[in-house]
Amino acid sequence: MVSLTRQKDERVVGLENKVYRELMYIVYALLLASLIYNYVQFGAQEAFLSIEVALLLLLSLYSGIRYQMMGLYTDKAEEYLVKKKKKYSTFYFVAGGLLGLGFSFSFAFNSAINYAETTAQSITYFATVFFVCAIIYIVPLALLTGFMPWISERKAKKRLQEDEGES
Repeated sequence: MVSLTRQKDERVVGLENKVYRELMYIVYALLLASLIYNYVQFGAQEAFLSIEVALLLLLSLYSGIRYQMMGLYTDKAEEYLVKKKKKYSTFYFVAGGLLGLGFSFSFAFNSAINYAETTAQSITYFATVFFVCAIIYIVPLALLTGFMPWISERKAKKRLQEDEGES
């Protein structure tokens, strides 16, 4: 009797996944290019940017959910823990903090250049906007980007301890 389910070659599956990943990057690049073009062409009008931003967020949310459902975060964290003795989540916490710092700096720079009339006023605007934006963006972005890797790291440590206990 012939089986209806076929065993796929790992090389073929890996190449298919590589193509899908490349397609995802192309979609992200096109959405980002469209976002930048509309911002430059029409200004910061929400009507022009809402579709691109929504698609970027939905794609990111979907890929994050799929990674979690498939256990890839935990597998990556386990692999990282075995290879390196550093924490897996530390990179993501730092990256989120730096992203928040970049947002804060860009908003503060924009405020100092576009809205200040004197040098003293631009320094005050820069410092005030930078401080407020740093409070608003750094901690939430660090927590947002580092939370899933931190959970995955904890699961990977438990899995490694269970594996060591069995052998």
